[in-house]
This record gives sequence, structure tokens and C-alpha cells, in this order.
Amino acid sequence: MPGEAYLIYALMVLISMSLILSENVALANCSYEFSVNLTNVTPSANGSYVYNGIEIPSKFVRIFNSMLVNGTEVPIKSETRGCICDIIKCLSVCSSNLVLYYEQRNNLEGINDSFTKPISLKNGKDAMANLIFDFHHITHAPYCHTPLFDLSPERYPDSDQWTLYENGSLLRLSDMRLMSEMEYCFDVSEFEIDGNLYFLVNPSNCASDTLPNNLIINGYAMLFSVPFFVLTILYLYCCMNIEKPYSKSLISYLSALAVSYSLISFMIISKIKFEPITCQILGFIIYYTMICYLTWTCIISYDLWYSYSNFGATSSFLKYTIVGWMLPLIMTLLTAIAQMTIPDPDFQPGIVAISCTLDNTRWSALIYLYIPCILALIYTLTMYIRTLVFIKRSNDVVQQNYDADSTSFGVFLNFRLFSFMCLSWIVDIVSFFWQATHQKEKNSGVYLPDVLNASQGIFMFMTLIMHAKFWKNVCRRIEVKRKRARRASEIEMIPNRRN
Repeated sequence: MPGEAYLIYALMVLISMSLILSENVALANCSYEFSVNLTNVTPSANGSYVYNGIEIPSKFVRIFNSMLVNGTEVPIKSETRGCICDIIKCLSVCSSNLVLYYEQRNNLEGINDSFTKPISLKNGKDAMANLIFDFHHITHAPYCHTPLFDLSPERYPDSDQWTLYENGSLLRLSDMRLMSEMEYCFDVSEFEIDGNLYFLVNPSNCASDTLPNNLIINGYAMLFSVPFFVLTILYLYCCMNIEKPYSKSLISYLSALAVSYSLISFMIISKIKFEPITCQILGFIIYYTMICYLTWTCIISYDLWYSYSNFGATSSFLKYTIVGWMLPLIMTLLTAIAQMTIPDPDFQPGIVAISCTLDNTRWSALIYLYIPCILALIYTLTMYIRTLVFIKRSNDVVQQNYDADSTSFGVFLNFRLFSFMCLSWIVDIVSFFWQATHQKEKNSGVYLPDVLNASQGIFMFMTLIMHAKFWKNVCRRIEVKRKRARRASEIEMIPNRRN
């Protein structure tokens, strides 16, 4: 079948893209700050470089022509640099004070001046690591709009707890925010008690919790789309044949979108800081609704193909309901289990870590959201292509079973719907890979997918309602109501005439 051939071809392309991305992810995530200068180092025969006794293979070497200075990219003279942090563990330090303090610590009085800190390993276990000897130091201070503040659990045990992971990420437990190496650095802090000066070694990070501009724009755009979702749902209920599985499926799809957009926009605009358990519940509800509208899109494309290929036959909406609502529930439960049981944060969904939703700054989002999105995209495109091929091949039979105008209108309408949905998914997937490979750059936000996805309500409204056939349906229903009222009045007048 042509549809199966398209699906197999698309899967082969997807697998090839995944292999290419996996080979280049190390270089994509390597920034100037988290690399070492190899310009004056002579490469060995196999192309690798040796830096301070550490061998850096050629695949971890790249040429830099720019670097970030206070969040702005500045051109520099070309340098050959090695991505050493992809080979050994790196630690971001704010300045050279950390090493100087370690060398002079015997001459200073302080509490907890040990440089041995707990670190969470990938296998879920904790181990003690020395901040001086077990890490390669990267001198880097986060770019903040406000001064840095240090996390001192020794002084503030209720609010300043943190967890350092083996991959260099730091989890701030007060708000469950997972920070990359670019968002914190270790430094020595000092404070005075009863005239005595004490020193602590802890991470410093940005004090501001201001949401990114693209997230704020996304929140307001989603809020603006919600009324259009509601109006479109009302139109489907009032002016279309609600008994058809297609109409019911479309209503289910729009309902999932409306709930998802309402919750996301509410959390972004209200800026309410929820309790961890409340935040987690909202995050999984949003994830469930996101998987729901992916599933219902596949169901709509299947129903369209089934209806045309079987010349108007209708499938069971009960089966659609079971698949459309239960499959996302199963995926949500599996995602919740993964969040609670997987020890490595790189493979956790990251729900609750940032903004109470799935953390799409991690590569793990590819597993929990974007691979399902890619599969749904492939399936939807395959079913729609099969529908178009069938209509083209069976044009005479289709015209005998359908009105030519309604057939062309229905195909064109669904073409516009699917085109916009698929376009928004494709742009969102491309945006994910872009942000995942540029996550250490401060100005790497992509606004187009946010605006495109958030404007789905407006597009649905314009596509389904603002066309000539909509007004014909409205006028027809008004005319039917007028005829019914006229007949009712005539029936009431008949007894009076007999009398």
C-alpha cells in the first residue's frame, strides 16, 4: 500500500536524523566557555589533542570565531578549542578565589570549609567529590540582570538546599529549578557572627526569577486563542452534524487544546508560585492534554480516510473515545512513573523543574513529547496522503456517493486544518532541536513556534467559521426556525377558523 510505503520511508528518515543528531550533540552543546584552547597544542597522529594529560579526540575539537560576553556574542580571532567538558566532569567557578581560598584555608577560621561535597551520580547513588581535584574548573560567572546570591544551606537549611549532579547540573530545591553550568558557579562566601568572620563554599546563581520574553508572549497568545476555541466548539455543536464521529472528534481535539492553553496561560500570566505537589499535578494535567490533542489529530485523519475510502461509512466513536482519552492517560502515568523512579535527571521528564511543565530544554523531552509528536505527524500526513490518493484514483465513484461541491469543500477544509497543525508541529520540533543544541546561549529563544502554536485557536475559528458555507448554514437554520414558527402559528389558527 502507498500509505505503508510513505510511513516506512518517513521512519527511515527519522532514524537517520536521530543518528546524525546524536553524533553532533556533543559539539552543539559545547560553548567557548566550556572548552580549552588547543591552538598551541600539536595534534597526535590520530588527530587527538593532549591537554594537561587529558586526551581530547578530534570529534570534540572545533573552531570558535565568537564568544559570549555578558550575554552578547562577540567576534574573536579564530581559536582551536577542545570540548573538554564532554570528556571529564567540569565545575563552573566564579573566579580564582576558590583555588586561592583552598591554598590558604589553613590560615583562615571557618565552619564547613571542606571542599568535599556530595554529588548525585547517574546510577542514582550519592558520592563525595572534591571540588578542587575531581573537576576541571571553568571560570565563568552567570550573566544576570541582578546581583548573584549564594545558596548557603548551612545558614538557611529551609530555603538554600541544593543538589549537584554528575553531569554538571545543579538543582535548587526551593523551587525545583534545574540549572545548567551556565546558570551558576561555585564561590567562597563570607559572613560574620559575633565579630568572627566565617567562610563557606557554595554555588551562586541569579536572583531574578523573571520569565523569558518568549514564554510571556506565548502565555498571552494562548490566552487570546482560548475564546476562539470556545466559539468554534459552540459552532460545531450548533451548526454541524454532531452525530458524525468526525464532528465529535474535532470537538474533543479542540477541548483538549482549550484546557491545555487555559492552564498554561494561567500559570504564566498569574505568576503564582504553587506548592510542589500542586505544581506537579498541574504539570501532568497539561502533559495529558498535550498528548490528547496529538492523539485526536491522528483519529481525525484516520476518520477522514475511513469515511472517504468506505464511501460515507462511519466508524464507532466509542472506539475513538477509548483511544483518544485512554492512550494519553497511559502515557501520562508512565511519564509520572519515570519522573519518580528514574534517578538520572537527564532522563527524567523534568515536570515541576521549570514552570510546572515538561522541561523542553532537556534532551529527555525528545522521549516524552517530541518523538510522540513526530510519530503523530508522520501518521497524520500518511493518512491524509492516502485519502487524497484514494479520491484521485476513485474520482468517479466518489462523485456518485458525494456531492462534488461538498467533497471539494471538505477536502480543502481538512487540507487547511492539517496543513496548519502539521506546520506548527514541524516548526515546534525544529525549535526544540535548535534550543537543545544552543541551550548554553542566553539569546537563543525562538518566538515563531510559540506564536504559531498559540494562534491555533484563531486559525481554527477562521477556517471552520469564517467562510461562505458557515453563513449558509446559519441562514439555513434561521430559515428552518422561521418555517417551524410559521407552521405552528398556522396550526393554532385552524381551530379558530372552524369555530
